[in-house]
Amino acid sequence: MIDIHTHILPGIDDGPEDMAETLAMCRIAVEDGITDVIATPHMLKAPYDVSRAAVLEKVAELNARLAAEGLPLTIHAGAEIFISPEIPGLLREGRLLTLAGRGTHVFLELTEIFLSDPVEALIRELAEDVVTPVISHPERNAMIQKAPDLLGRFREAGALFQVTAMSLTGGFGAETKKFTLAMLTDGFADFIASDAHSARWRPPVLSKARRVAEGILGPRALSLFMGPEGLFPRARA
Repeated sequence: MIDIHTHILPGIDDGPEDMAETLAMCRIAVEDGITDVIATPHMLKAPYDVSRAAVLEKVAELNARLAAEGLPLTIHAGAEIFISPEIPGLLREGRLLTLAGRGTHVFLELTEIFLSDPVEALIRELAEDVVTPVISHPERNAMIQKAPDLLGRFREAGALFQVTAMSLTGGFGAETKKFTLAMLTDGFADFIASDAHSARWRPPVLSKARRVAEGILGPRALSLFMGPEGLFPRARA
C-alpha cells in the first residue's frame, strides 16, 4: 500500500519531534504493508509554513537513514497546503510541492469555516492548470458534514477527496465514521491515507481501514490505497 498523506518528517511541523520517532513511524508503516509514503507537511498554515527546500532536504535525509537501517520504505516529497487564493501562482513559481513531486496532484486543506464559492473557483483554476486538487480529510470538516452537497459541487469543479483511515474505523467518533462510510459507498472517497502524526496517537496504519473498505467494496477497495492513477505506476501494474 501507499500512504499519500503523512506528517512523518522530524521537527518540521506538528508531526514527530525527532528522527527516533520518525523511524518508529516508518517501522510501523513497513509492518503494516506500506511500501511508499508521501511526506506532506503543512504549507501556508501558521505556524508551519514549511518551505519546499526544507521538505526536500528532510526527505533526502530520511531516505538515506532508511537505507542505512535496511527499512524497505521510500519517502516522497509533498505537502498539505492550507487553502489560499495564492496557491495557483505559487505553484506556477515552483514554490509549493505537488504530491510526490509529479506536478499532477496537489493537497488542499480547508479551513473549518469557509466560503464555498471561492473554494470552488480555486478548484476550477487549478484544474484548468492541469493540476488535480485533492481535498484532504473532508469527512472531518464540520461544514462539509452539515452540507454534504459540497462534495458534489467540488467534484464537478475538478476535485478529488482523500479520507483518513481512522475516520473509517471510528477513531474520530461515530458521526465522522458514518459520514465517511457514506462517502465510500457514494463514490466520494477517492483515496484513503493515514494522515499520520506520531507512532502513538495517529500512526501510519492503513490495514484496518482497508479491511473495512474491502467489506464494502470488495477487491475494488485496494485501489483507494494506491495513490492517484499514474503517480506510482508500479503499484498498479
